[in-house]
This record gives sequence, C-alpha cells and structure tokens, in this order.
Amino acid sequence: MCELLDALRARHLSENTVAGALTTLSNIVRFAVRNGWIPENAVEKLEASERPRPARHLPRALGREEIARLLDGVAHHGAHESSRLRPARSIS
Repeated sequence: MCELLDALRARHLSENTVAGALTTLSNIVRFAVRNGWIPENAVEKLEASERPRPARHLPRALGREEIARLLDGVAHHGAHESSRLRPARSIS
C-alpha cells in the first residue's frame, strides 16, 4: 500500500488526489473483504504518518464588488426566469 502511495506522489500528484485515490481503493477493498474475497483491508493498516495529508483551505469570502455583481446577476436572471421557477399547479 505504501508503495502505491509513493508511486502516486512520485508522479507529483497533489495530496488531495492521492487521498481521493486511497479513499476509492479503500472502498473497493472493504467491499472485497465484506464479500469474503480477501481477508483484510490493507488500507486500514496504514499509519497516520503514511496516509495522505491534503491541505485544508478556508473558503475565500467574496468582496463587496463581487457580492454586488452576484446580486445584480441574480436580480437580472431572476426576473427573466421567474416564470420557470413557479411551482406546477396541482391537478384536482
């Protein structure tokens, strides 16, 4: 398992990409264990230091100009599309 992670990192993939690949692999291996095809999930045996550590970024807040543009766009688009957003009438 460590060799796979090393190979992914050697390809200069981001830690987010490596973490996603590991999650996918873990899901597949867990399914195989549950069906009795393999005895154990090797992914679960990885130490914390061996696992990918994706960077965590806080979401960026919109600036005043971006908020104004967003609201203008919603107002313009909303007026044009309002008829399509009305709920369908029920048939009685």
